[in-house]
Amino acid sequence: MKLNAFFERVIAGRWIAGPNLEDALKICARLNRRGVSVIVNYLGEDVENKQIIASTVKTYKILIDEIKKRKLECQISIKLSQIGLTLSEEIARKNYSDIISYARNKHIFVWIDMEESYYVENTINIYLSEVNKGNVGITLQSYLRRSSSDLKRLSKVNSIIRLVKGAYSGNERISFKNRSETTKNYFKLIDLALKKLNKFTVATHDTNAIKYSIEKNLKYKKDVTYAMLNGIKNDFIFDLAAKGYKTSIYVPFGERWIAYSLRRIKEPMSARLITRSLFRRKNIT
Repeated sequence: MKLNAFFERVIAGRWIAGPNLEDALKICARLNRRGVSVIVNYLGEDVENKQIIASTVKTYKILIDEIKKRKLECQISIKLSQIGLTLSEEIARKNYSDIISYARNKHIFVWIDMEESYYVENTINIYLSEVNKGNVGITLQSYLRRSSSDLKRLSKVNSIIRLVKGAYSGNERISFKNRSETTKNYFKLIDLALKKLNKFTVATHDTNAIKYSIEKNLKYKKDVTYAMLNGIKNDFIFDLAAKGYKTSIYVPFGERWIAYSLRRIKEPMSARLITRSLFRRKNIT
């Protein structure tokens, strides 16, 4: 078996649904039966080819149609650099608005995945262009020093935010280089979200952070969802769902899995979790 084929089947297959839309939809249905909602992402980033960008927009619309048709409890999440942000903010904004309008008509919620630090300001600007119409959310990453101020800014327009630690890197001026600092900032963002937001998602494999959020929310009683990446510590999410907490699992699919997988593996906090997940029985039925 070739190395890429082995990597795809044994490693990437643990957390990526597969190359096709149908692969993701099948996992969505299975997770829904466990009482867990799903955030679906079509893999791709830093796309400059306009034909691929147009095809990506079309794929998201087909995905929205299928979620609606099959009555799945699913949201979608988009990386703006796969729909034109690498070329210009104007192109990405147009395509994002196109997908959002289509999703609103089908009552499907749409997230924006946050990407590299140099995309953050454009991403927030594009999100703000649609937030007042509702049905949209944005991701913030705790490894970035600016995220606290971004959360405060976004809270003023009733934003829905998904908090993650982040799988990218940056220089010390803009980002925390230390795992403990990133984690400390994540807890800080949870506290800030509980005070400033009505609805948000704690998306992390750090079970201590999830437990902390649950305990703190006894006071605030905010609308909080707890989310993880497909194939990693999902039994913890299933246990939360069984106890009545709102839960979600992030399910990526698509042929562009190599760059995504390598980035995840190179990121220290994810690498440990992914390695451990290979030795756990996969259980989503």
